[in-house]
Amino acid sequence: TTFTQGGGTLTGSVTLNITGLFTWTGGTQSGTGVTNANGGSDFSGTAGTGKTLTNRTLNLSGTTTWGTAATSGRTFLTVSSAVVNNNGTILFQNEASTGFQGFFGGTVNNNGTMRRTDVPAGANTGETLISGTVFNNFGTVDVQVGTFRPDTGGSCGGTCAGSWDVSAGATLRFGGGTYDLSGPITGAGTVNFLSGIVNYTGTYNITGTTNVNGGTANFNAASTITNIGTINLTSGTANFSSTNTTTITQGTFTQSGGTFTGTATFNITGLFTWTGGTQSGTGITNANGGSDFSGTAGTGKSLTNRTLNLSGTTTWGTATTSGRTFISVSAAVVNNNGTVLFQNEASTGFQGFFGGTFNNNGTVRRTDVPAGANTGETLISGTVFNNF
Repeated sequence: TTFTQGGGTLTGSVTLNITGLFTWTGGTQSGTGVTNANGGSDFSGTAGTGKTLTNRTLNLSGTTTWGTAATSGRTFLTVSSAVVNNNGTILFQNEASTGFQGFFGGTVNNNGTMRRTDVPAGANTGETLISGTVFNNFGTVDVQVGTFRPDTGGSCGGTCAGSWDVSAGATLRFGGGTYDLSGPITGAGTVNFLSGIVNYTGTYNITGTTNVNGGTANFNAASTITNIGTINLTSGTANFSSTNTTTITQGTFTQSGGTFTGTATFNITGLFTWTGGTQSGTGITNANGGSDFSGTAGTGKSLTNRTLNLSGTTTWGTATTSGRTFISVSAAVVNNNGTVLFQNEASTGFQGFFGGTFNNNGTVRRTDVPAGANTGETLISGTVFNNF
């Protein structure tokens, strides 16, 4: 009724049904057969150990435990031309911050629940890594602590309708490949689009943080955006083109690089910090809570086709960022409905706009901050400037 494998090779064409606990800490399973772990499994092993599944199909039912108090560290399952079907619950636990648990290669179909759980309390700060593996989420991924990182992609033969839950303090990180997802992504944690492409058509409700830092996040027409939390764009692309959510309202937005694009109207109620990168698409950015366009000397920002509406106070230049900072406006419009303060510009530098249209409905002011140092130039060049 039970089966324990600590090494060696299990192979053949026969289907193996295990009704009790399947303990697999090392070795290989191969052949064209099927292993049905019907009574739950323990894949903990010792730190640095691996298991290999070659050609074979492994079906997991019941509860699979990965990691105990004595086995934190790098433990993994290499899946070579093989398939793992999770039909129960996998508990990833007790993983130190320097380690990872997970899968390499093959295909993993999650029909049940994969959960990073806080066992022991406060110690499971590591990472569940699914790398080089087609990962199809039909069920639930529940990230309660640490990081869950799928790195290769999955489409479930269409779109993956499984759910992704990210608790406060935890991180869901898409690290590569292409994912076509239609299931909900929810929680108070952090979602990182680190690499690869996520084509999203589900309901996105993250009250924590959304980071686009190298990947492409396409919130396509069929998606619904309830909340994106605090958004940070450092590189990659964030495309908001939902027809279900044509107006998105959120707190603060920081963009230091990458491309922000799409058809949606984006209302920023808090501070909009824009130091680099591009905003494009046919949508509108409403910076309602004030803006900081300072950047570092020599940096530029690009506005292409899009409309940018500035309200509140927009600060351009601080004590540490004097120099040439500018916005290139290509077939786009900037409407200033508040106050733009140009300050701290050395005599050799300039701040301003190139191209497009700039409508001043509020106040544009060159101010003596810091006293005696703002001796440079505000330049509006190649730009239609309408001073209302």
